[in-house]
Amino acid sequence: MSITKVVAGLYTTDGTTLTQVAETDETTSGFLDSNNTRYEIDLDPATVVLNPGQVYYVAILVDADTPGTTQGFVEPSNVVSPTAEEGPPPMYTLAAQTSLPATQAISGLTAAWDLVPSVTIKGTAAS
Repeated sequence: MSITKVVAGLYTTDGTTLTQVAETDETTSGFLDSNNTRYEIDLDPATVVLNPGQVYYVAILVDADTPGTTQGFVEPSNVVSPTAEEGPPPMYTLAAQTSLPATQAISGLTAAWDLVPSVTIKGTAAS
């Protein structure tokens, strides 16, 4: 595998635009280098507060010749993908990016139905 850069971001939305609230530091190795491996990376700022009831979106940027396989939920090959009119897509893609944008119009994303990466946000409880 030849990974140039990996970055993850955390976003909120107003329904039309995604706005970044945190991002990981850029890494060039050690993250997504191997298949079937669980990885942890820290958000920046590490002090970002997640609010109950707020919906958050996770973006993963992998700039690579051959990226690793992400763990997720894969649509079976004999299942027809739903259309946007039947329900919201589980994932969007945005091709040819070298960095995560601070904001992104949802209308500029491509709906994807075939893989939903498994992502967990781990934090500490406020005291």
